[in-house]
Amino acid sequence: AALTVAAPFSWPEIVSSGPGTPKGDWLFCTINAECANGCCSAEQSTSDGRYKCTPGGTQCTGNLLSAGTLCTRDSDCANSCCSKQYSSRHECTDGGTPSQCGNAVHGNGQSCAVNADCMSGCCEASTCVAHGQPDQCSGAGGQRRLLIV
Repeated sequence: AALTVAAPFSWPEIVSSGPGTPKGDWLFCTINAECANGCCSAEQSTSDGRYKCTPGGTQCTGNLLSAGTLCTRDSDCANSCCSKQYSSRHECTDGGTPSQCGNAVHGNGQSCAVNADCMSGCCEASTCVAHGQPDQCSGAGGQRRLLIV
């Protein structure tokens, strides 16, 4: 005989119609593609602020990342904050302090401490520069080094 278990609560975060099946209204989500209605939003989540498949939503996330996901810039995140406030790596940060949100990597001419801070991979004299391979850059220190093989 099959065992039937009755649950007294509805748990929307675990309800699913099966793998690959879009989620119904008010189920938790991260990106619009997860939702049958095409909108993953927190705009009507006044009690918990969590992202849910929102019927008639106008502030949908698109393909934005959820909190705790590694990111490179604020615009990657559904919560608009990419920071290291609660982690050693840049991640989408719910409730992040605005002054700590920003880009994980910097463009040319912006300040840097190490080569990995720069999109170009080259930090020379504390500034991101376009030229050079990462192994030719010194980080924040000063002069470039040439690697002779």
